[in-house]
Amino acid sequence: MVNNPKYLTIKQACELLGVSRPTFDKIRKRRNLKQLMRGQRPRFLREEIEAISEPVPVSNLALDERIDLSVFNTATTFDLEIAPDAFDLGRLRDFDPQGVLNLFCALVERGRQGRVVQLLVEDNFICNHLRSLGFFNQLEAAIPGKVLWARDKLKTDHTSYKYPIGLTKISLPKEEVPVVEKLIRLLREQGFSDQIGGYIAWIFGELTDNANTYLRIGDYNYQAECYLLAQRYKFSTSGSDCLIIGVADIGPGIHETIKRNPKYKEISDKEALLSAFKPGVSSWPDEYKRGRGLTDIMAIAMGNKSVFRVESGGNIFSADFRNKTDNFSVDPRKPGGTRFSLVVIDHDFEMKKRDEVTNYIDKVLAKK
Repeated sequence: MVNNPKYLTIKQACELLGVSRPTFDKIRKRRNLKQLMRGQRPRFLREEIEAISEPVPVSNLALDERIDLSVFNTATTFDLEIAPDAFDLGRLRDFDPQGVLNLFCALVERGRQGRVVQLLVEDNFICNHLRSLGFFNQLEAAIPGKVLWARDKLKTDHTSYKYPIGLTKISLPKEEVPVVEKLIRLLREQGFSDQIGGYIAWIFGELTDNANTYLRIGDYNYQAECYLLAQRYKFSTSGSDCLIIGVADIGPGIHETIKRNPKYKEISDKEALLSAFKPGVSSWPDEYKRGRGLTDIMAIAMGNKSVFRVESGGNIFSADFRNKTDNFSVDPRKPGGTRFSLVVIDHDFEMKKRDEVTNYIDKVLAKK
């Protein structure tokens, strides 16, 4: 059996996949790989291992039907930190827009504190995919001279597996326009009408534009930039396609921005974050009639019976409108700034009214 080309040792399987032994152990457990024993040494079918090494088409990424955007990040930034400012990306088991943006913002935050971050990478699917979506390039651009990683470690070509929209920096007026156009095409492919798809994409364009606008106001001393990416998934049981859109900025966070308006300066961080989704609540004075974009994002999630998550610094709010559950929590370890994720599911869409969003937020705020 040792010399049988149909079977591989653990070492041979690791070499074929381009992963470490610990990473392979995770893969074999997750995929429940068949193994044949020779004494105390397991052997694995070559054809099963080769199937793993093939890039997975974007539209076939499986997503658990129970997803609530809190189970995405199976390894947090702090799980990856094996020494001060040293992160082992080989420990990543899954990834999604929310997780990618969390990791990206945390690393940028370290670099802008004057610290040098070191990334340990493996020639595996996830590390190569991070490279293909532009993660490393954008990180080096955001904190020049503060990132160390071994580029020559990533040798496997996964170019056939790409994010529909990779990690894209938006920092200048109108820079969001081509991204919005691409979002419209993606939503059209999922069956949304041009009107609805265009509206959803336009709202995300407004969010990126607003984020950069707020970061230029007053004495924030933050760089006016935000990042967007999008990923397709397929729910594992129903087979429905969905598009997860993530947006992040590296600023003070929604709650801090809202409280710069004297009208809201005395409210709690929780109330500030949640109230920001009500129409008319903004850091701008009332006469400017701002504060509609976040409301409409929530209306989209409600009308799509979808999943939504927002993080503002350590304040975290998630809502799953499929099963009518929501949760607010605080994690002081989270990076600063703001991160959104919205799961747009390919089924009938009904645009909810802004009053319905207000009523929903009031009910959440009324909870203890």
